[in-house]
Amino acid sequence: MASLHRNSGKSRFWSASFAGPDKKQIHFSTKHEDKKLAQEVADLIEKAARMARTGLLTPEKVQSILDLLPPVDPDVRQKIREYLNRFLRFAGAEAISETTTRAWCQAWLTDQEGATAPGTLQRYTALINEFLKGLGEKADRSIRLISTFDVQTFRDKMVKQGVSDSSANLALKTLRTCLGGAVDQGYSTYNRAKALKLRSKGTRIRNFKKPFTNAQVNALIAHAPSREWRELIVAGYYIGDRLGNLAKLRLDDFNREKAILEYVPGKLKSGSAPKTVTVPMHPVIIDMIAAHDRTTGPLFPTLSKKSISGVGGLSLLFRKIMDAAGIKCEAQKPAGPRGRTVYSLSFHALRRTFNSDLANSNVSQELRMKLIGQASCDVNDMYTSIEEETLREAINKLPHLKVNPNQKTEIPPQ
Repeated sequence: MASLHRNSGKSRFWSASFAGPDKKQIHFSTKHEDKKLAQEVADLIEKAARMARTGLLTPEKVQSILDLLPPVDPDVRQKIREYLNRFLRFAGAEAISETTTRAWCQAWLTDQEGATAPGTLQRYTALINEFLKGLGEKADRSIRLISTFDVQTFRDKMVKQGVSDSSANLALKTLRTCLGGAVDQGYSTYNRAKALKLRSKGTRIRNFKKPFTNAQVNALIAHAPSREWRELIVAGYYIGDRLGNLAKLRLDDFNREKAILEYVPGKLKSGSAPKTVTVPMHPVIIDMIAAHDRTTGPLFPTLSKKSISGVGGLSLLFRKIMDAAGIKCEAQKPAGPRGRTVYSLSFHALRRTFNSDLANSNVSQELRMKLIGQASCDVNDMYTSIEEETLREAINKLPHLKVNPNQKTEIPPQ
């Protein structure tokens, strides 16, 4: 058994002493004030030394010892790993690579710099830091010790605080990517985040959001306070993209000769390379662009400089236009302190209107998804509201059966 000693006049920590594989004495501070925990650390390292001396120490057994270590100071853990690798080499085996969860996550974030958009990197950083904070002392232990329960606890806490299912799923996907990189580089054996399933998006929110009616769209255009706002609403209906992307459109993006719009949206799937979106121009859009005496520069010089959210942001300004047009919407309060109020109608509802009007005009889902830029039928279904008249026309296409209301029905005896 390893021996412990402490110089009460110089340190409050217990130090360990034991014979290494070559029988030379090894001394190191456990950084533990608790003698029992210090003894556990010392005995595990001394055990590895004895196994190396007899040639029985393997990388797998070293990893097992590291996993059994009680919480220790990160610098001490690094020192212990150096000892264990030295023992492995003494036994004729290959040294192992190990990293803490904190060290790996920070290295992963550094690797994302330059590879992702600044906004995405900022979101990754906030998420990873929150995850590490939730782990407590475990963040400074081997990444191999991360469990599915750790990830689930973090995800479920977000949901309880009011974060939407979509945001919780995005957090889980980010952790899957981060922890998966540790597996790829041999620092961990399993990606514990992959064991969790994505949350189903609540039908309560899905059914709560609505598209605008055609009458409401016309009312919005009529009550728009400026030409820029009128044209932005028109673009929302005929292009079907998000408010942030539309507000940044440039006249250069519109090819008047080919009657197509070509632009790079600001919001893309995580990790995907920027790609150009090509959309045919509706005759209304063609006339709108032709009416401009400019061919270059922002389509919306004033609105493109404003933020989307916040006081004075485009979202709140659009809500004022809704109020002026007499369009009422319902509000769903947040489920927790981190949740946000959800409105049944907003500028984003024009995207639903775009998709729903195409559906009610018998445009196939495949084409609708192509035009709106969606890869999932399930997501597209959320943006589709079929009108009663469209359903009636569909049901009326069934053949008419010959039914005689006066025909007597003979029931055979049982």
